[in-house]
Amino acid sequence: MKSQRILLFIFLALFAGVFLSSCSNGDKSSTKLASKPGSAQKDQLEKGEEKILYNISGEVSFGIFFNKEGTSRTITLKKDQKEFKGYIIVNFPEEMGISAVQWRLHLPEGIKIISDDYYHERNLALGRIRDGLSEAFPCVNGPSLLIHTLTFIADEGLKNAVISIMPDKHGGFLGILKCDGQVEVRAASYKGVVNPED
Repeated sequence: MKSQRILLFIFLALFAGVFLSSCSNGDKSSTKLASKPGSAQKDQLEKGEEKILYNISGEVSFGIFFNKEGTSRTITLKKDQKEFKGYIIVNFPEEMGISAVQWRLHLPEGIKIISDDYYHERNLALGRIRDGLSEAFPCVNGPSLLIHTLTFIADEGLKNAVISIMPDKHGGFLGILKCDGQVEVRAASYKGVVNPED
């Protein structure tokens, strides 16, 4: 039993080292969060962080949506409503198969996660949602995969609260690993807005 735990730990450490280092050693023009996939832009990462130019894939994108279908990127909370759900969905071509993802979630002041239901086939997870999460699962073909259903709680009176999917803090990678385990694809991302005023 003890030897099995040691082997599991070694496997997790090796997987993390290979996946994270390969992600950070790839093309130095990292992926960046954007309003629309397929564009290159300068954008503020987080308060206090410098602006960096990122090249973004038009084929693969992550999004925070407020319905399971992945069509609603805004939500207006009803009076006295504090809880709401958000869906983290990865979109990719139908002919592409993916077996791992790496991403992180940036939440604005006034919004917290109270529960997380992740993809039921996930068989490995390293990291934390707020800092960077690497997740592996059996090969899945496109066009999309719901990887997390999050329940949030919001402070009263919240306006224009932007939830963003961003690159991992450690390796600076936002993207997927194809099923062959060799090819990484950097991704774009869609923001979600709670109580938009516009």
